[in-house]
Amino acid sequence: MGLLSQGNLPDEQAQTAAGTPYPEVSIPTVLRDSFVETFFTYCYWWCPVIDPELLTAPSAGAASPLLQYALALCGTRIKPPLLPSCDSPDVYYERAKGLIYNHRQDNPLLLLASISLFNWWSVGAPNRVNIDGAWWWTGIAIRMAQQMGLHREPSPHQVFPPGETVGLRRRIWWTLFARDRILSISQGRPTMIDLDFCTVKMVTAGDFPDPTDPKVDIFISWINLCEISGRISKELSRGEETRMTKGILSHELRAWIKSVPKTISMPPLGDRISRSPFDRDVHRLHLTYLANMTLLHLTPSSQSLPKASKTGMIAASCMARLLEENLARGCIRFYSGEVGWEIAIGLLALLCAKQFENLRRSAEADIRVMCTALDQMAFLWPSSRMFATVFHSLLTPDQPPPDRSQYPAEVSLPADDLVAVIDAGGIPPDITDFIPFVTPQTSPLIGQILSQDLTMPDFDFESPVGMHEALLEFLPSLTDSVLFSYP
Repeated sequence: MGLLSQGNLPDEQAQTAAGTPYPEVSIPTVLRDSFVETFFTYCYWWCPVIDPELLTAPSAGAASPLLQYALALCGTRIKPPLLPSCDSPDVYYERAKGLIYNHRQDNPLLLLASISLFNWWSVGAPNRVNIDGAWWWTGIAIRMAQQMGLHREPSPHQVFPPGETVGLRRRIWWTLFARDRILSISQGRPTMIDLDFCTVKMVTAGDFPDPTDPKVDIFISWINLCEISGRISKELSRGEETRMTKGILSHELRAWIKSVPKTISMPPLGDRISRSPFDRDVHRLHLTYLANMTLLHLTPSSQSLPKASKTGMIAASCMARLLEENLARGCIRFYSGEVGWEIAIGLLALLCAKQFENLRRSAEADIRVMCTALDQMAFLWPSSRMFATVFHSLLTPDQPPPDRSQYPAEVSLPADDLVAVIDAGGIPPDITDFIPFVTPQTSPLIGQILSQDLTMPDFDFESPVGMHEALLEFLPSLTDSVLFSYP
């Protein structure tokens, strides 16, 4: 039985929930339809917590003001309607939050589904304590899900209310698992879910209403990638990472990219002439992969900027290419807040590339794309405002140039130091083993890095401090006046 179900409420609250009808939802039907469409178009494959049957069930979604307000919040953040009858996202959020704290939703699964949509809302950066961000609401949802037993595989003969299925329960649980891991790596915080306590089966295509939909693989691959992200976060937070540890984690990422089904694989990023149709979900999936790969190929430095290996620079330039294609189509608002952190990781590697004379112009072109994407994210996400403020201050002309004494004289580097760790025989695999869609035409920067005569510095990947701690030093805590300097 759920945390806020009538059976678990104190007597006084249970009487209120049972005896008071749901408040009337003041959202016009035309807007409700728009919000539902936005969810299924932009969010469903990252947050498959609602089925059409759940929305139409008279005793479930159709009668839930909380779910309607949560969908409205999500819809106005991602694709704001132009009708004057549409309220602002903060209005819908306050209404939804009020229903939660006043125990006005007695269906625990609908409560979980609604809270899951709060992932597209935040009013404070992660370095500020607040109870209105993804970290807070994800923690509440995880504990509710555990109390409901979603971390356990249900018995074969268990009976569920209308609109609730085993597949939906699994999808909600693994959505929360992915959130837990991605928030951990992007905010440097411990994970909340311990898989050793879980018996629920991994989500499969059979857990979706249409198992034949190719996009089913997006969510399944996303879960597997976030599981690796959680391990990366744990290792980097210990402050004891070594070349071998990073090599093992990099090997896990390489295994993941090779396991991605062809239907959702990134096509070769060539010269844009004979490209497959643009797919924003495929781009989003691979953006997180590239951010993780870039992070593993950064190492803290005693100077201001972390160092980046050749592989890290290539991965970051690929990120810039994917973001450029999204920006060209206006597909940026559907990104959730952690993408700002991913952009920041890519920018660190590109700033490192910019320090080399023969790479500077190409690196600057990628940096401009990344900063444009970060600026767009900053309109919605306080964390992105924080990152944007830091990087714009680094890139302004009145700033002194970075200290290049940290870089040795240019020397020939035929193989990436970290990549070489992967092969027991000491023979480094080709870069396409890690980024199979990269080509010399992906970007001018990548074309230069992949050229045979390029000289690069040889970096030592032994790190005396943790990457999370180094990033926190490099991206300092900002005052509220600076943090909210963006509209």
